[in-house]
Amino acid sequence: MSLQVEDGGLLLRVRDDGRGLRPEAVVEGGSHLGLAAMRERAEQAGGWLRLSGAPGAGTTVEAWLPLPA
Repeated sequence: MSLQVEDGGLLLRVRDDGRGLRPEAVVEGGSHLGLAAMRERAEQAGGWLRLSGAPGAGTTVEAWLPLPA
């Protein structure tokens, strides 16, 4: 897990080396309501959420939120 200031905001990155995600989960959160809710909240705050991973290759979740001016 890392948290850093980047491009005027905070970038949170969480990686694991677990079983990974199915491709449909990476595209738009698939049927995972928790992932969809996290993406929606990040976007409402002016940021974004990205998922990457593949079966057997672990998962990375990144979220960026802007810092107040």
